[in-house]
Amino acid sequence: MAFRWVSPGCSWYEHHMLGGCQRPIVPPERCLPSLSTSHIRKRKPRLMVIIPFRGDSSSASLEGLCSQLPSHLDAQGVEFALLLVNQADSHPFNRGMLTNAAFAALHRQLVEGRKFRADWFTYIAVHDVDRYPDTRNRSCDRVTSAYYREPAQTPRVLHPTSYTGGVLLLRASVFQALNGFSNQFWGWGHEDNEFYLRLRQCGLPPSHAPEVVSCMKHLDCSECRKAKPANTLASLRAETRLIALVQERLRQPKLIVDDDGLSSVHFSLQNSSRRKQCGRHVLHILDVVLQRPTARLADEPCVADGGARDDGCVATVTPSTLPAGVVTCARNALPHKSQASRILRATRSRVMYNYRYEVDFVTSHNHSLSRSTAVYRVAICGQEWQPVTVPDTVRYQPIWRVLMPPRASNRAKRKPRLSKDFHYHGHFPCELSPPPWVTEPHSHQSAKLPSR
Repeated sequence: MAFRWVSPGCSWYEHHMLGGCQRPIVPPERCLPSLSTSHIRKRKPRLMVIIPFRGDSSSASLEGLCSQLPSHLDAQGVEFALLLVNQADSHPFNRGMLTNAAFAALHRQLVEGRKFRADWFTYIAVHDVDRYPDTRNRSCDRVTSAYYREPAQTPRVLHPTSYTGGVLLLRASVFQALNGFSNQFWGWGHEDNEFYLRLRQCGLPPSHAPEVVSCMKHLDCSECRKAKPANTLASLRAETRLIALVQERLRQPKLIVDDDGLSSVHFSLQNSSRRKQCGRHVLHILDVVLQRPTARLADEPCVADGGARDDGCVATVTPSTLPAGVVTCARNALPHKSQASRILRATRSRVMYNYRYEVDFVTSHNHSLSRSTAVYRVAICGQEWQPVTVPDTVRYQPIWRVLMPPRASNRAKRKPRLSKDFHYHGHFPCELSPPPWVTEPHSHQSAKLPSR
């Protein structure tokens, strides 16, 4: 069957989330082994299925895969071996590093058996435990059988945009030339997006069979659900950190491969390799302990710039450097009869692909007999990944407005009043925590507002 390129020009994900569709004019020298076919010997195609995993080897998800995948590969005449690499430490799940550890273990002959020597297999499948062919749907046989055959230079992916997750098929020589996955993606997801950048930089955008996604079962395993971000501020910050890391790699392509991947993976084996029956085949299991570098220290200065250190922390910004669209949107969110005179303070924090701005205004209000002042805080969601053609009314949207108490001593008497009657239409959330309160608003730097 035919496979098509995922994005010969530009996919939606690249355009909106990866800052554009750069393609190398001349691939870097390190990519040449993966682009050349002269060094590939005429060997029988043999597949090594690498399954990154965490949990009990008797789990229902593993039983489901064993009941479907081996028999399907046998029926299609694919010669293969099965290796499950189980993360046995207490760190967050790291799918990319587990795959690197499995590949390195095969080359170091840490798994017994002829099929687990590095010179036996010619290509690999990085295979999620909870996704496998739908063998009951006979119309899918043609699609999935072609998918599991040895690919050409360009890998095969399930997703028709820019993802390399789920079940990734690629030559072992290509995986080695790309230095494998990044080791830095602790937690759920985005290691596949970073790997897509590695492929793209080498001029190897993957191919995709249009029908393959619907022909691959996806039964979310219990351990997988636990690893995914929950609806909490801590998990949202973790997700933000991973997205920032991908986009940092996009800005500095040299960081993508050189010192992060197969060449720098550090792990140890908890036990010698184990065996488990998997259909009519044997599943070999490696229990690995990953070595995680020290995380960012709590006292390091916050940088909410979208770089690799950005983990969703709140950074103070100079009011005069705020985007004009933020100031306009925040000022329009003030009560109708309030007139803003200056900005006392402004902050910016990253939340996934968006930025949340919080702007404190000093406002005045003319009554019939007097003139009063008040401080309002307005939160704005900035969708700065939007194309430049999108108007500011879409790019910047108000989330909430708060009337702030003038002094901390008055909080009990004059409680803040929250307004959340704005209609936020963002693609991603901008805040999950409740609005914070300002206790000493007049201590912050201020700036005059531009005229309307």
